[in-house]
Amino acid sequence: MSSRNANDLNLANISKRISSLPLLPSVVCELMSVNPDDDDFFKKITDIAKYEPSLSARMLRIVNSISASPIAPVTDINQALIRAGSDEVLSCITTLSVAKVFTPANDEQKSLWRHSIETAYFAQHLAQSNTALNIETSMAYTSGLLHDLGRFVLFNLSSKSIDFIAAKDWETPVELAEVEMQYLGFTHTQVGYLAAIRWQLPKLISKVIKHHHNYNQLKGLGFDIETKNLIYVVQLADYLSMYFMNHVDWQELDQTELMESLFNERVQKMAGEIGIDSKELIDAVPDVLSQSNEGMKKLRIA
Repeated sequence: MSSRNANDLNLANISKRISSLPLLPSVVCELMSVNPDDDDFFKKITDIAKYEPSLSARMLRIVNSISASPIAPVTDINQALIRAGSDEVLSCITTLSVAKVFTPANDEQKSLWRHSIETAYFAQHLAQSNTALNIETSMAYTSGLLHDLGRFVLFNLSSKSIDFIAAKDWETPVELAEVEMQYLGFTHTQVGYLAAIRWQLPKLISKVIKHHHNYNQLKGLGFDIETKNLIYVVQLADYLSMYFMNHVDWQELDQTELMESLFNERVQKMAGEIGIDSKELIDAVPDVLSQSNEGMKKLRIA
């Protein structure tokens, strides 16, 4: 994919073509194997959806649509499934069974799912271990899972665009956004926000999708403390995931070396915004990554 072809993608065309998201063949197979008469039907579907951003977004789209008119936005995946009801879920599964599926062809494409799952688990941990932030763990998890919705839209429209950007020299979330802007003329946050609005996702999650690469201006946007804290949590979780994906030898470092390597000036600032205990966070890393690895195994793309 040349730079010129990369720029053939533009926000106006993307907005017209946003329709669905990539779905893994293994996920479709799992969905088709679930018996709606089982007592744990919703639990089984939740166990699939919690690792699959595309499926989670679809279910949130259904339950938060204007026609459904929930009193309060539904952000918990399990609650979304239960609220939709078995008939609606089965109808969705039937639709998905004939939908186009996508098999990640390389590590860069697989990393879309890994990064989303890791960010979800890191965000969940940060919310759980820092109760003063007053963030629901399910909200943190779902926001982390869907924060890169725009990259999935791009993958759906042109998998080559993901490979093209992956081949550039970047390692951090900041660098990713800069590379996208340089070569595409827009970022995945803009694409994700277009999709979130189109699909009527909860406003709080939509704000996270739009602003999770906004590191300097959150305080000037008039957000309430809940919104700011959630965005900070997802930003930090985003950084943590990318760090450990790019430093596969991190276990060879002792705790002091890992702290020095991981907590650069930007990470220190993000952690300071929400009062994160850096030592507690480091201690939790093996557990969080283990949970994420289990999720990748369930998707059969580990």
